Amino acid sequence: MTASRPDYYALLGIAADADGEAIRAAYRALAKQHHPDLAGGEDPGTTERFLEIQEAYDVLGDADRRAQYDVERRRQEALEEARQLQRELADRLSQGPVPPGSRVAIRPMPAVGLPPKRAATNSWLYAGAILFVVVAVVVIIIEQRQKNLAAQQDQITVVRVDGARRPGPPDEVRRGEGAPSGLSALAKEKEQFARLQASQAEAARLRAESQAQGGNAEKKVATSTPPSPALAPGDQPSTDANRKVDCAGEGRKFFVIRQNDVVSVSYNGGPLMRPTIHDQGAGLIIVSMVEPTNRISLGFMKGDKDRTIVLISDAVGNVFRTFGVDCSAAAF
Repeated sequence: MTASRPDYYALLGIAADADGEAIRAAYRALAKQHHPDLAGGEDPGTTERFLEIQEAYDVLGDADRRAQYDVERRRQEALEEARQLQRELADRLSQGPVPPGSRVAIRPMPAVGLPPKRAATNSWLYAGAILFVVVAVVVIIIEQRQKNLAAQQDQITVVRVDGARRPGPPDEVRRGEGAPSGLSALAKEKEQFARLQASQAEAARLRAESQAQGGNAEKKVATSTPPSPALAPGDQPSTDANRKVDCAGEGRKFFVIRQNDVVSVSYNGGPLMRPTIHDQGAGLIIVSMVEPTNRISLGFMKGDKDRTIVLISDAVGNVFRTFGVDCSAAAF
């Protein structure tokens, strides 16, 4: 586009009105083609090309940066058009009558002299065209700023406080605002689980004191504990060596089966997958690879069926949404 900033749409081979899915698909295809580890790092041009593709994706993949880039791109195009009109105006005004003794045959265009009145009219026309282009650029910039402000207002999340809802991880984490990637994204969830464990330990202590005083608190706790849901016909009984746990929430459901220390997960009616299990310490277990696209991870607390979360990540592993689910029993 300019000498200092290339045309990112042309680098990714997409149209200027392409949506986010088209941008990600083009980036993944070009990254596989030009990545130094896949194409061989001997050619320095491959690395430079990959860095340009990465820069284009970083700009176009972010809504705010893309909006700023589009404004700059349209302003640059308008300025180029204005410069072209100025050059054409200068060429027209520089043409005059043929000097004495010159040969008309060697001139690129026939020498046609413009009357002073007509030349002045053309000058005003070109000046008006340049002024129109400048006004159009200003209008475009103002409209784009208004769209950016409206988009920022739409992105404001309104949180409804519900006293009956149990504490859990935030419903949504916007990408590009400090969202961690991979397993490091669970640091905040681990901290929340640690606080929940502390509150559970305090509740257990109070319950033990109540039992020591009269035993009435133990009866209340026993009557308030909901019975475990009955297993469907054909399911194996829930034992330490053979266990099935059903979980559901936010319109999604899955179940975890453990048979002879072999764990399998079926997510949203998908096939049974053999997941990867990570022990994060402090009682937190992270289960990944629960679906073929590997965009879903599950978080469990050992021995606790009410502290299960679902983590949704993008194609490169950035967690951008988490939500809690209810399980029939503790999975681990």
